[in-house]
Amino acid sequence: MRRLTVMVAAVSLLAAAPVVPTAQSPRTATIDAFVTDREGKPILGLADGDFRVVTADGKTIPVTGVREVTIPLAARGKATAVAEAPLEATNRHAADARLFVVVAEPVASDPGRRPTREFMDELVAGMRDVDQLALFVPGHPDRSLPPTDDTTLIARALDRFFELGAGDTGGLTSFMRYDMPKVYRSLMAMRWTQRAIVLLTPGYVGPEGFYDEKSWAAWAQRANAPMHGVDVVGGARSMGLRLLPKATDETGGLLLNSQPAMPGLASKILSASSHFYEVQIEIPANVKTDQSIYTSVRTHPTSKTRARLRVRAPEPLELSVHATNELKTALAAALPMDEIPLSFSLESTIGATAATVKFLTNGTTDPRSAELPEFPFRMAFGAVTDAGKMQEIGVRDVGPEDVKIEGCCMAIQHDVVIPKDATSVRVAVYQHPTGKVGAVFIPVIRN
Repeated sequence: MRRLTVMVAAVSLLAAAPVVPTAQSPRTATIDAFVTDREGKPILGLADGDFRVVTADGKTIPVTGVREVTIPLAARGKATAVAEAPLEATNRHAADARLFVVVAEPVASDPGRRPTREFMDELVAGMRDVDQLALFVPGHPDRSLPPTDDTTLIARALDRFFELGAGDTGGLTSFMRYDMPKVYRSLMAMRWTQRAIVLLTPGYVGPEGFYDEKSWAAWAQRANAPMHGVDVVGGARSMGLRLLPKATDETGGLLLNSQPAMPGLASKILSASSHFYEVQIEIPANVKTDQSIYTSVRTHPTSKTRARLRVRAPEPLELSVHATNELKTALAAALPMDEIPLSFSLESTIGATAATVKFLTNGTTDPRSAELPEFPFRMAFGAVTDAGKMQEIGVRDVGPEDVKIEGCCMAIQHDVVIPKDATSVRVAVYQHPTGKVGAVFIPVIRN
């Protein structure tokens, strides 16, 4: 008989995005459960009766449905760059898309540059067309890339990343201490089915006191985002082998060493999110939603279950009076926010220009049916400078008289002036009746 290991996963009911009323039951939620044996292989064929979900105070939460999901590895080849800078972006994504947030430290030495490039090529090649990748380069915000499934933009960002050389390293320690929490908080407000953080480093992350395992675990749990660490240099001299476990083991991620060979490491990360169960639960009225819940597999009591609540249980939301603060938070966030599907385009990324924001349809079955937002709502524009500071460049309240229909979508145009040192231009929309927030970023590439 195959031996199984046990790990029971706790998930906070306060874990995810801001709550909004929906047509569904106000007490339903979805848990993503990864169930594996001792060797890390997925356990297949589980159904409703196999799962047990309880609260911290011992109350049972009914499981109303289970869907088994398997995502195959793709083989779309190496991304190829183009010269043009993007003037349009969107926060919309497919319902089953995965998001890989790559934090890549510049590698000055040849032994680390080649494995890093091989890893990134393998990761992009193994992603499906609907999957998206975001890139953060510590100390170099101008080389970062918001989430996109456009392989040409990904390839261009990677080429710009590998242009960095000796003297361009550094910043990872500061990024991990100050910026990584912002990344996790942004992920908490996003509706992606699966999301993961991939940390690429030559091996040095410190000082060790910067890491609080409980904080990392709490962030990862609430954001549904394990952190995977890839030591691209490897070897006994690598401090990453001592420090990275603090950010990987406690978040349910993998710690991978490039020695003796890099090929196959990206596939392990892709496979880690390739098989899971969507467990539908219905929270009884007498259960408080400010506590953790625990998920296990009753038919495999010694199995390892890594479970995260995708979105917290919706509750009625009162009219928010914090639109200004919400918009400032969205503009300064590490990643776009997708509660309101938007596209954002600019006529130019230099000086005075026209910005157009479109409210997109939720689905693709009927592109003529636009999802019009509830009025009123507030819209704000901002630019991040090369010093990393957010500068507000426009704000307006919008009513029905301010919009027009263009094809499938409702469009709003606003004139803005983009600073000459901008590294990205952003728009955020706050919907007053529901508290929903949407934000889209366009990177500014200076040749």
